[in-house]
Amino acid sequence: MKSIIYISAIFSLLMNINLSAQNRANLIYGELGGNGLFYSINYERVLHKNFRIKAGISYVNLIEKGTNYKQDLITFPITASYLYPLGSKGHILEAGLGVMFLVSNGNIAEYTPSTDLFPNITSILAYRYEKPTSRYSFKIGLTPFLGMKS
Repeated sequence: MKSIIYISAIFSLLMNINLSAQNRANLIYGELGGNGLFYSINYERVLHKNFRIKAGISYVNLIEKGTNYKQDLITFPITASYLYPLGSKGHILEAGLGVMFLVSNGNIAEYTPSTDLFPNITSILAYRYEKPTSRYSFKIGLTPFLGMKS
């Protein structure tokens, strides 16, 4: 059990990487891992020099082997982040909080199909590199969340 927890933590750390095409006030990017669980497509808006909000969406279809039970998972992460410059131009520490709504539809966990909405508190602690003259940025970090019942 401990090895599964460590592998999950390492996976979350390594897979929260994104490249973005940016226009100084708006970013649209794909993210692996992160606040959308497996992946997400995100829109990020710069509200102030160091303050940003992000909204995203992801979809995953799971099928249990042997029983062919299916589960659809749709996530909607919404976060607000503050960016702290780390001295050199482009090096940034990002800290943020938000909510990730998880919509679950299917019957893997139960015998009868059901649809549930689960709000989850999520956070961001990441290193970002945004070269001022480039269209691309890079981010790697931790995005833990606290699951809640519907």
